[in-house]
Amino acid sequence: MNSEKKKHLCWVKTEVPVSLINACTYHPGVPVFHDALKGWSCCKRRTTDFSDFLSIVGCTKGRHNSEKPPEPVKPEVKTTEKKELSELKPKFQEHIIQAPKPVEAIKRPRHDWHQTGGEVTISVYAKNSLPELSQVEANSTLLNVHIVFEGEKEFHQNVKLWGVIDVKRSYVTMTATKIEITMRKAEPMQWASLELPTAKKQEKQKEDIAD
Repeated sequence: MNSEKKKHLCWVKTEVPVSLINACTYHPGVPVFHDALKGWSCCKRRTTDFSDFLSIVGCTKGRHNSEKPPEPVKPEVKTTEKKELSELKPKFQEHIIQAPKPVEAIKRPRHDWHQTGGEVTISVYAKNSLPELSQVEANSTLLNVHIVFEGEKEFHQNVKLWGVIDVKRSYVTMTATKIEITMRKAEPMQWASLELPTAKKQEKQKEDIAD
């Protein structure tokens, strides 16, 4: 006797709550606008375009509500108000700049010079001079004298020496009434004069000799 085996299929019916069938997707958070990025506080997705921001799919499902939620408003970009032209100009403190007073140049003060076999000494009689502001400079053949006096007066002269001096062994002594310049000769010899004659003086000397 053949026995029959019957298979029975069981169907299980799953009931879905009506609240989920009619559910809608939404964002429970609030719009977030930070710098150029836009998004929702409940999601991590961000975009720089406002249209893309509006199309971001909701992250939460819930009961459908017939009331339309308020749409997010695009933030307004505040522009700086135009300032008056006078406010934009840089402000400076006023300072009165006084031009320096002109310095009076005086004539060559009285002086004399003498020499020995190894030295030449120049004495400049400079009454009311200011030694702390005066100076004497020299190289082997040129002497530069600059004397400052009281009352904003000064004297300046360059002297082309007749001979050659040893600058390292020469020295200057200054007081309020006299300046003494002691120059050591490079070679022991007699100088014909203190200054080297200029071209005009040399021509005149030649003419005097010819006459």
